[in-house]
Amino acid sequence: MAPSTLRPPLTWRRAALAWSRRLLLWGAAAVALAAPDPFQAARPLTRFSDSRAGLPADTVHALLLDRQGTLWAGTVDGPARHTERGWEPFPLPGGSRSSFVRTVLEDRSGALWFGTQDGGLWRWRAGAWTHFEGGRDLPSNRVNCLLETAGPGGAPEVWAGTSRGVAHFAEGRWLPPDPSQGGLSDMIWKLREVRERDGSTSLWAAGHTGMFALRSGVWQRVGKDLPALRRGASDILQVPTTGGPLEVWVACWGYGLARWDGAAWSLYPAPTHFPSPFPTSLALGDGPDGKPAVWAGTFDASLAWFGAGAWHTLNHGELGPTSGIYALKSLPGTRPDFILGTRGSGVGFLDLGGWRILDERCGLPSAEVNTFAETGEGFWIGTARGLVRWGKDGPRPERVRPDLANVFVSTLLATREAGRERLWTGTLRGLFVRENGQWRAETPLPVLRAMVHALVETPAPDGGTRLWAATGNGVACREHGQWRQVLPRPGEPEFTALSLAVSGGRPDDPAVWVGTGGRGLLRLQGDSLTLNVGGGSLPNPSLYGLVASTGPGGRTWLWAATPGGGIGRLETGAADPRWEMFTTTNTPGLPTPFISGLFKDREGRLYALTTRGIARITLGTRDGLPVPTQLETFTTGDGLPTNTLAANTGFQDRAGRIWVGTAKGAAVLDPSLERPSAPLQTPALTRILVDNRAWTGDGPLVFPHGVRRLVLEFRVSALHRLEDVRYRTWIRGLEGEAAPWQAEPRRELTGLPAGRYELQVTARNHAGQETEALRIPFRVLPAPWATPWAFGAYALAALGLGLAVVRWRTRWLTAHNEALRNEMRTLEGLIPVCSYCKKIRNDSGSWDEMEHFLARRSGASFSHGVCPECRDQVRSEFRKD
Repeated sequence: MAPSTLRPPLTWRRAALAWSRRLLLWGAAAVALAAPDPFQAARPLTRFSDSRAGLPADTVHALLLDRQGTLWAGTVDGPARHTERGWEPFPLPGGSRSSFVRTVLEDRSGALWFGTQDGGLWRWRAGAWTHFEGGRDLPSNRVNCLLETAGPGGAPEVWAGTSRGVAHFAEGRWLPPDPSQGGLSDMIWKLREVRERDGSTSLWAAGHTGMFALRSGVWQRVGKDLPALRRGASDILQVPTTGGPLEVWVACWGYGLARWDGAAWSLYPAPTHFPSPFPTSLALGDGPDGKPAVWAGTFDASLAWFGAGAWHTLNHGELGPTSGIYALKSLPGTRPDFILGTRGSGVGFLDLGGWRILDERCGLPSAEVNTFAETGEGFWIGTARGLVRWGKDGPRPERVRPDLANVFVSTLLATREAGRERLWTGTLRGLFVRENGQWRAETPLPVLRAMVHALVETPAPDGGTRLWAATGNGVACREHGQWRQVLPRPGEPEFTALSLAVSGGRPDDPAVWVGTGGRGLLRLQGDSLTLNVGGGSLPNPSLYGLVASTGPGGRTWLWAATPGGGIGRLETGAADPRWEMFTTTNTPGLPTPFISGLFKDREGRLYALTTRGIARITLGTRDGLPVPTQLETFTTGDGLPTNTLAANTGFQDRAGRIWVGTAKGAAVLDPSLERPSAPLQTPALTRILVDNRAWTGDGPLVFPHGVRRLVLEFRVSALHRLEDVRYRTWIRGLEGEAAPWQAEPRRELTGLPAGRYELQVTARNHAGQETEALRIPFRVLPAPWATPWAFGAYALAALGLGLAVVRWRTRWLTAHNEALRNEMRTLEGLIPVCSYCKKIRNDSGSWDEMEHFLARRSGASFSHGVCPECRDQVRSEFRKD
């Protein structure tokens, strides 16, 4: 819609001309909003995380994405940070008078600042809290916003918008108010730096009574005569321009929006030019069309963006349960596109670059969607309860027959012959066709009265066309307006034909390939039929989808989707064609071997529909063969309504968008709007449990002896498909190689022996991108009796004992030797002995018996007996007597 512009008073003619232009632009905008494009009606992926996931409260006023990629939310009941398990509260100290967090800031040093409703300002730095309160440090205890800027010399400075003006923190302290700055004492809602037209940078403040700018050290009112600012401003956003005029957007509370170009204001009042008079937050991000756009969150009308000179709204149906937005953070070029702090719905994540959902809430008769087609009348969607045409007036149900309002539509095909457009519609009740706005049944044969699974058109040898129908009873072909049954042939049993493809043969008479339910692959060429092509090399004889492709040298290939065997590849022109299978265990590593459908886009990429989402396969060439070179997966985390896809429902429209059907609605992806996921940061260690108790030690990780259970928990910050992040750990010093990839962000160790180790953690996202490894060295102490000190004590004790033994032994030997010396001295020298009686003279001159002398000197004792000679002599003497 065209903006109104504040200019000098207009004459009535100029006023009339201005209003005429406005009406024309408003009408154009209304037509644009009601464009007959189902893609615009489809809901983008929006998910909400609230108190059920651990958020302290469901109303969020502040959002912060720190330098580690962790998301912080400031709620009315305290801050919290986002983790794999949901939200982890980060409570303010118990002495805080308020837990209502209005703003969160991470400064250059990594410290976190939390501004509260009426409890002042808290800073968390290096594991400690610092409190700044009103009257002492700040003008008041209510802190609505925070901003860090570069001061003189590049030193960081923090500005706080309070209920009584702006506070300035520099050189480690809050500066006292400077009367020369003009004494701003307004309620300040937002602070922003704005680059002026002369290249200088000013601090702008959105206040309760208007806009203010700190220029040349003085606060000046901006737009003081602007009626839009009479009730104040709630946010400011500068849009970068290259050599163009200044562009600053202001959210005007109670009015709408205003834009300043440095010379004049352009106004966007509500409700004519903006959806709500109560805008709350502004951000610059990618629009739904992928181009940069200004976005605005509102108190009562959800989210809006500015494009093509007008504001457009994402309504409540597109955004889900939220009733208002307080905080808006954009992530340009990545996913999700926006993070929303809402009023009553927690934190929202909006992804415009993924799949969008079209279901009953968007006008479909049923959420179960089976097929798509596009004609000059509009876009067609076949559901389990009828057919819908999306035309100039939006969705409109179509009846293939008056009594078949809710017929199950299984497949659609749009054809054109001789300038006549036809829409062929396969249903559970047979085949129907729409031509010139009229429906008629095409069921002349019994084979066409069964459920139609697939339709395909081929050229005929005479320059016309042939239409082939695969049904639950076989295959039929229409040529020159007449149907004939092709399969089964007379006398053969009926069978189910599930899929069709065209490849090989002559250009005017190509081969038609039929995928069957249980009978493998059939080939129709003219009047010839080849059964079970590929023979027993196909692990599953049911083919839910067929895709033909051309490889190097013009060789043709057929790709087949099987329920349980993966994807098969067959060279159609080979003398003995054999299937080569691609599954979960070989390249490209499919998410599951159950493939319910297969189709190809204009870039030649294959889309495999599975029970675990969609796998998009990029084909390359190796050794002259087409091979999968890259695999991308899409799940509910990318916007799919469910990970189970309906069989053979893929379609690409004229705009290049991809459509698939599920039991919970249609899903559509515009590849030109795709955005990559933000790269993962290196994992961080979050918690350590030692025998089920939290480890609180500082410094190097050194665990005591006797630890029975050691749990190391870690995390990685990801806002897109966090559920698909996988971790690989390696305990260096214990394991010879890394452990397998796992979903749990933790590693548990039991009975870890004493030693030095290193924990290495690597994370991988859904796209296979790996992070750098987190490396955490740690040590487990040995038992006290097995420490080096203990062994040293043991050695010293052994040495002491050895020395004691040696000393005792030495003393004993010394004493013994001394005694021996004494004995030797006692018996040495000349001993006087009587030559007759053998007595020995002692030192006193008396004579002692030899026994007494020796006993006294040596300590020896004696016994007496008679030797044989003396005995004989004594006996002889007794005889003489």
